[in-house]
Amino acid sequence: MLYSSWERARSLLFGSHRRRLVTVGAAAITAAAVGIPALAAGPHPTPTGLTAPAVSVLAAASSSSSTPPASPSVSASPTPSASASASKPAATRKATATATAATKAAIVLREVAKLKGSPYVFGATGPRTFDCAGLTQFVYAKIGVKLVNYVPTQLAKAKVVPHSKQRPGDLVFFLSGDFAYHVGIYAGNHKMWDAPTEGQTVGLHEIWDDGYVVGQFY
Repeated sequence: MLYSSWERARSLLFGSHRRRLVTVGAAAITAAAVGIPALAAGPHPTPTGLTAPAVSVLAAASSSSSTPPASPSVSASPTPSASASASKPAATRKATATATAATKAAIVLREVAKLKGSPYVFGATGPRTFDCAGLTQFVYAKIGVKLVNYVPTQLAKAKVVPHSKQRPGDLVFFLSGDFAYHVGIYAGNHKMWDAPTEGQTVGLHEIWDDGYVVGQFY
């Protein structure tokens, strides 16, 4: 009778103890899953009756809940220097301007060559007869440059540059004192296209006077 009472008491005592341990372990795991670090990582009694696998589960749950995830590293992309960014558009504009000038020069020389042999007539502006200013007026209209049929006015509108910067397609003006009396289209190799005078025709002629002025329009 006494032995049986002792067995029942011990069973109740240790059965309650085991249930409490299982409840504590389950609470810790649940806390780790829902993100309650204080409860998951808090002090837990380690009873002598708890097996090694149960202790490992509690430790793993506590460790995973208390360690914050590592932040991903963000590498800064290199920023090009301000000078490089500024110089690139300038270089592009210069290349574009050069290409445009070469294209216009090619059009001018092609169009004036088509007029070879056209008779000179004073005051004529084409399309079959020309004087010197009428010829440059007619040809430059092909590239969108509007000129009047008067040599001094054409020179006044031009950008004057030194001989070292002259380009095929530029206009060459001949002066008598300060008065511009003749104009032609520079063709390179010391030659020009022009309508010389009465009795002559449009053609490619030698530049006879090195005192000419170079005028640019593009």
